[in-house]
Amino acid sequence: MTGRPAHRYFFCLQHQDSPVAWDPYASDSSITIHDAYFGGVFRTLESLLDLSGLTVYLTWDLESLPTYGTDVVAVVLGDEWCRIPAYQDDVLAVFKCYGTRPNLPTSAVLPPTYLRLLTTLQQGRLHAYRLPGLLRQAGRRMRNWLRGETTSNTVYPIPLGYANQTDLPVRPLSERSVDLFFAGSLSHNRHPVWSPLHWLRSPKHVAREQMVAQATRLQDHHPEINVQLNVTSDFAPHALMYGRQDAEVLDADQYSALMMDSQICLAPRGTSPETFRFFEGLRAGCIVVTDVLPRHWFYEGSPALEIGDWRNLEDLVLPLLRSPDRLAALHEESLLWWRERCSETALAAYMADVLRTETGAGRPSSSQATPALN
Repeated sequence: MTGRPAHRYFFCLQHQDSPVAWDPYASDSSITIHDAYFGGVFRTLESLLDLSGLTVYLTWDLESLPTYGTDVVAVVLGDEWCRIPAYQDDVLAVFKCYGTRPNLPTSAVLPPTYLRLLTTLQQGRLHAYRLPGLLRQAGRRMRNWLRGETTSNTVYPIPLGYANQTDLPVRPLSERSVDLFFAGSLSHNRHPVWSPLHWLRSPKHVAREQMVAQATRLQDHHPEINVQLNVTSDFAPHALMYGRQDAEVLDADQYSALMMDSQICLAPRGTSPETFRFFEGLRAGCIVVTDVLPRHWFYEGSPALEIGDWRNLEDLVLPLLRSPDRLAALHEESLLWWRERCSETALAAYMADVLRTETGAGRPSSSQATPALN
């Protein structure tokens, strides 16, 4: 792929002092392992999008961008609190990981358990975090209405992709030696003893403690099952990115090799129900076991197995491990779902359809590009 880009791309991430221009036709020297997913998305978008002159920002900033206008596209990372970007109505389009609306199904909070109680309380916090953005958005749109303007841009939820994963050949499920695999932290936030969060604990902490306890119990009851748990004290991509040597985390090569050697990837929720591990597991062809997922378009049809209570882990995975045909079918479905729904190529095609619609250059070519509500 050589030539002159039709669009300009900038990485505006927290670990960088200023926006970094990125050329999709150049080498990947400016991309770290943690930016690789969206680097691949932008490279494919460049080849698919039959427009020119757009400026695309990959950013963590919800308050400002280097420039604005109908030629600007924002791709927002890292906001687990579903907040509304302040510049939503000042650019052509905003694509945002985690979206802008807490939309867990009822099964995530009912019937009541302690974890579901914490999840419900967290949903209340999410709405509180969103309130300033909602008020700001309502005020701006009221002013636009009074002026006879009709600006009401949509924020399009998009998948997180992968963060700590390298490209490896897909290993057949029959050749994988690990039955269940998890690598990650239980809770990397430290709260003082006077904080209610110190005593209540977070949904992430409770869910992952339950998962680890049940996976350990499963291995104790069934020694023939190979369970690999790598519990750390920090979020692996950040620990590696910032060189925090005190965190015992797997680097991208180690993590990817273990994932590719595993049949079942345990993907409990983090601060948000959405995690990189969910996508990394399916990309590797694992059978993913996860908490109840939000109702975003890219989760529809996922072959992942949603678990309402991690205390039911043994009842879920034992019959699965004893059914090679079922494992093989889910393995193939996982790889297919990744390729067709959330791979770099699939996401770029979705974004291209949305941008054609936003610019009036054409209607979406697939149902995936139907504008998602804020």
